[in-house]
Amino acid sequence: MLTTRFVPGAPNWLDLGVPDIDAAAAFYSALFS
Repeated sequence: MLTTRFVPGAPNWLDLGVPDIDAAAAFYSALFS
């Protein structure tokens, strides 16, 4: 399994592939607000 060490304060991101972009946007907007 590939692992990455994250340096504190360094920018990072993940790609998310979903079949319904609008539903995912609504879900994650509610989750993180």
